[in-house]
Amino acid sequence: MTLVLDRNFICHLRILFCYFAHNDDNTQKIKNQYARMTY
Repeated sequence: MTLVLDRNFICHLRILFCYFAHNDDNTQKIKNQYARMTY
């Protein structure tokens, strides 16, 4: 259980990092990808 949660947490951190690192054109794609993973 904890391993799965940690892996998901790392994925979220990675997506958030990309969200802040990339320009506006890419952030929309990352937003959609993040929404798909969370829901």
